[in-house]
Amino acid sequence: MRKCPRCGVEEAGESLSCRECGQPLPALGRSLAQTAKFLGIAGYPFMCAFGVGYILALFAVLLGTIALVVSLFRPPRYGDRAAAGTGIVLGGILASVVMLMALPGMLTARYARNESTTIGDLRSIASVEVDYAKANADLYDTLDCLAAPARCIPGYDAAAPIFATPDLTAPERWGYRRTFHAGPAPKGGPPKGASPSSMTSFAVTAVPVGSSGRRAFCVDGSGRICTFALDAPPPVANGECAPEPACRELR
Repeated sequence: MRKCPRCGVEEAGESLSCRECGQPLPALGRSLAQTAKFLGIAGYPFMCAFGVGYILALFAVLLGTIALVVSLFRPPRYGDRAAAGTGIVLGGILASVVMLMALPGMLTARYARNESTTIGDLRSIASVEVDYAKANADLYDTLDCLAAPARCIPGYDAAAPIFATPDLTAPERWGYRRTFHAGPAPKGGPPKGASPSSMTSFAVTAVPVGSSGRRAFCVDGSGRICTFALDAPPPVANGECAPEPACRELR
């Protein structure tokens, strides 16, 4: 329903003018355009208010676009392209500003998630290696053997539980590339009943792929996790992470 601005008669449908006095009625599309303009302006004071400004900006762009498209098809009835365009421009600028303001926080949250998950995986790998060693003459082994011990340990029951799932031992996970560093084999070779690929020490390094993290990590048989800057790969020697001070141990 639209009310005639001259005589106050309410007019339904798509009439262009009042049936009583002939006064042109407000265009149907004007409310969308004006609303878009209003939202585009009103969103700026709320740009830092927990995403309220961003939501208002999106609605300003959406309503402005609808009003503008409608005005192109029905210019006599739908209009106020200037208001629609203003809503689109102001909403677009506001949305861009809010996204730029939120980007550092989003990246920080992404780094924290990737790093914390990777650290948890490295702790799990170290723990699993210890469990595996109990079934392998107190010797460590490759990540593949952790996921398929029956193929490595002679006489290991194929129906027995595995020590690690394939996703835990995957070469890349949560934006980090993992590398397994085998330590020396036992003197005189693996004892009877132990895996042929057994080793006395091991280390696993995790380096972020691209911009998925800000630190690199290393874990070894001691269970300690070292953090390193990204200027060089984490140093590993004989299946052990670099000692202090190169290793900044994660507490």
